[in-house]
Amino acid sequence: MRLRSTNEHNRTRGWLLAGLLAVGPLLGLYASFVQTPGTAQAVSEEPTPPEPVVLQADAGGLALEWRAPVFTQRKVSGDDGRSYVALHAPGWEQSQAPGQPQLPFASVLLVAPPSGEVTLRVQVLERKRFSLSHPLAPAPRLAPVGDPPVGLEPTWTRDRRAYAGSGLPPAEIVTLEEAGQMRGRRLVRLTFSPLRFDPAGPAVEVARHVRVVLTFEDAGAVEATGWAKDDIFTPILQQVVVNPEQTVQFARPPQTSPVTSAPSRPDGSAEGLATPALASSSAPSDTQYLIIAHSSFIDAVAPLAAHRAVNDGLTVYSTTVEAIGGSNNPTAIRDYISNTYHSPPTLALEYVLLVGDGVESGSSGQYVPPYMMTMDPSWRPPEMPTWEAASDNWFASVDGDDNVADVAIGRLPVNSPAEAQTVVQKILDYDLAPPQNPWNKRVLIFAGNEDEGSGGDFHTTADQIYATLPVTFAGQRAYFCTPDVSDCNAHYKYDDITVAHDVVMGYLNGGGLLASYVGHSSWDQWAVDPATFAPLFHVNDDVPNLHNGGALPVFLGMTCYTGRFSYSGNDTLDESLLRRAGGGAVATWGSTSLGRTSGHNVLHQRFFHAVFQDGDTELGSAIQFAKSGLIEYDDSDLIDTFVLLGDPAMNLNMTIVPWTDQIFLPLVMRGN
Repeated sequence: MRLRSTNEHNRTRGWLLAGLLAVGPLLGLYASFVQTPGTAQAVSEEPTPPEPVVLQADAGGLALEWRAPVFTQRKVSGDDGRSYVALHAPGWEQSQAPGQPQLPFASVLLVAPPSGEVTLRVQVLERKRFSLSHPLAPAPRLAPVGDPPVGLEPTWTRDRRAYAGSGLPPAEIVTLEEAGQMRGRRLVRLTFSPLRFDPAGPAVEVARHVRVVLTFEDAGAVEATGWAKDDIFTPILQQVVVNPEQTVQFARPPQTSPVTSAPSRPDGSAEGLATPALASSSAPSDTQYLIIAHSSFIDAVAPLAAHRAVNDGLTVYSTTVEAIGGSNNPTAIRDYISNTYHSPPTLALEYVLLVGDGVESGSSGQYVPPYMMTMDPSWRPPEMPTWEAASDNWFASVDGDDNVADVAIGRLPVNSPAEAQTVVQKILDYDLAPPQNPWNKRVLIFAGNEDEGSGGDFHTTADQIYATLPVTFAGQRAYFCTPDVSDCNAHYKYDDITVAHDVVMGYLNGGGLLASYVGHSSWDQWAVDPATFAPLFHVNDDVPNLHNGGALPVFLGMTCYTGRFSYSGNDTLDESLLRRAGGGAVATWGSTSLGRTSGHNVLHQRFFHAVFQDGDTELGSAIQFAKSGLIEYDDSDLIDTFVLLGDPAMNLNMTIVPWTDQIFLPLVMRGN
């Protein structure tokens, strides 16, 4: 597979361009440059969406048009004492190369034929140059917070070379690159960078209107395959690509498994539930839900396997990690999942559940080992060495050499049969016997205190999530804030850590559908008061005091490290919430490592969108949709490090049961 690109300027080439030249003026408003109040120019208030308009899509290629964003400028001061201009374009991403000018850009994914060359041609239909009052503000450099690091904060930096001379980076207006494989589909990414900074001006040159043509070679031999039409991942993919109608057309036919035969299902297995004692190179080819458990927990997880087979109609197969040679060998586990996924005649596998805790290399207490991935993300500060983080996503990325998961995966990080029974029973009760009151009408949103580096981002992000809730759900917010940094006037903001902690505990003990947290954290706590070092929520002090019974939320840790189940020092926050008997969580979704706030925000927003806007309440599916948004950005490392501790086939309980009893108080009136 090859990609070729040609950026053209006011020339017409290709099989489709000539017929499309007359269409451009009909496609909406041109992008505008809006000055800050008090300056000379203000053209259009209509924001330009970051998505292009698709003009034509067929087996031979794709044609689309892109408009540069409507952006505003404001004056900012740098730590070097100089004045700069910061550009703001609603909905568009900002470039993050440390020390270089921040410029808006947009990326989209599309499905391409599984093989053959993809050629990119770009025609700029309109350009304009705008003078700036000051140079563009540089992107900050990230620096680790804490020792060991538990977060990142932006620090000032300026690349002198980027502000010298008369260069106009970036060089290409539209770029094309391979993005990975997902369930037999080849994904490619288009990135539109419409602005170039000229430090000699200072000025920006804007490609205000471009036309992009992609030509697919050898696409005529592609045929639709049955599994692609029925696959649960197809709707997810159709929501994240610009050519959704071609997700089936360009699906690669199922590959032949390297395994020549699959084990026969033993006699007497109930409703598709196979016994775990078989050692083989793959599960039966029709397996939809695969359980890989340590032998100590195989009996405890059997009721959940039967539930998914009987109640959800899934074809379930269970095996032990020892039987497949994966007790201390993550590669054996991945190979087994891959062989099952690729087993002919169809690609049936949709879910994988790992049952057993895993620990980092060299530690005792290994049940189902994690894959320890070397982390070297694009945003890593130069002075910060690489590190390792546990990744269950690696097990599920079995189609191609990318990190895009092809099956939904979760883990029950248990260390004893009793813990396994507790977690399994919580999941079963959640599905079959939830509390008969409107506990799940509540959505809990928590935020930690800001610091000087991150400004108001945590609270602003949490408020943006709160604003997306439908009116049928009741959002409950509690933010810890430091008055010297944040505005603490809102009724849900608390500048006393003790009060904030007590409010959080009260909300959690009442239960809720979801409980999300944004802010700084570590593997055992949320936020810390910079004066007293008291935490907002702590694994040892607070998890044992959760008594929310069956009113179990799914916890979303939109932060660092709370999902680090592999940490051998002590129990971590997310796994303790899941294992808590009589309360805590029914599932958690959090990170095993450091990450950038920008990536956390994408995951947070897209998960809420999947659940509340698209009605996709299945955990595995909602997570897949959320992670698919990171394929387009530099935060793709979070695809690997965010782990589901729970059952990927579980659906959020969206059925709100009203209170059965009502209390009427007498009306008392006082006369004169």
